[in-house]
Amino acid sequence: MEFEINPNPFFMVGTLVTRGTICFETLDRSKVVKYSWVRILGKSEIDFLQHAHGIEGVAEYVTTDVICTMGDYLKELNFSNASFWKMRSSDPFISKAEDAEESKNPQLRDRELSRIVITPHGHSLRSSKTIMEFLVVIRDAIVAHRRLYVEKKILHGDISDGMLIDLDHAEMAGAPQHANDNFSLTGTMKFMVLERLQYASKSKPTINRTFHHDLESFFCVFIVGCITYERGKKSEEVIDLQNWFTGTIKNNYVAKQLAVLAFEEDILHKFSTKFLSLKPLATELRTILFGEHEPEYEKIIKAFNNTIEEVRGKINQ
Repeated sequence: MEFEINPNPFFMVGTLVTRGTICFETLDRSKVVKYSWVRILGKSEIDFLQHAHGIEGVAEYVTTDVICTMGDYLKELNFSNASFWKMRSSDPFISKAEDAEESKNPQLRDRELSRIVITPHGHSLRSSKTIMEFLVVIRDAIVAHRRLYVEKKILHGDISDGMLIDLDHAEMAGAPQHANDNFSLTGTMKFMVLERLQYASKSKPTINRTFHHDLESFFCVFIVGCITYERGKKSEEVIDLQNWFTGTIKNNYVAKQLAVLAFEEDILHKFSTKFLSLKPLATELRTILFGEHEPEYEKIIKAFNNTIEEVRGKINQ
């Protein structure tokens, strides 16, 4: 297959430690072409996309190819006298260069540069033009994830407010974690759930994901939108949320835990003007997720549906 693409990427990862993910759109804007360095061992994003075929609301796999592997470039190099470094820090996930020490037993994991084509081309949640659209997009995404979980036993594992264009952090529900993944806190830190942050902050192996984790990440996406989407990057409220994803894992965990406990002051009081009407929904979602009973897809979706109907009723008045 051949596709004409816009040479200007619409998405690039901006962090230092990354898979090098970069996404382009085709000229007819019907498809996304994604490049990323992925692991060779285990289930790949391609496997999950093919397994998810036919699930409404989830991107459809079109085609893929492998451009090269790291081994292709490294096989002719002699590393016998090379120095390898590992990070030694009380926080194994976020370390500074000065915390590095020489490693005599380096682990070199081969990766491959894959090119995946999927359809359709989605849009980020931040591009929502109305409160109604904001609510419907989140609700529809949760419905799609419920289908993924119920029908295919797939957990997404990296819910964020970007476009739902990939399954590169997905895993099968209930699947045992690989030993090499015990300290892999994968996903978008801003939307990382409390339980996984808690384990990571204590340098414990991370726990298996559940659909509860995906639901909690959706809650974080909703909260971030209500506080930040209407404001500039330098506003005090937006800066406060940086504690969710900057600094150490322990600091991230403490900041989110305090936000849940002091919800009225730390979260609801910071909702921007256009999102004030969503405070009751935020409170209900918090109760569902952190109350005495196990959270359920149906309760979350019902809460969104009720709010959507209220907003629709006000529009039609």
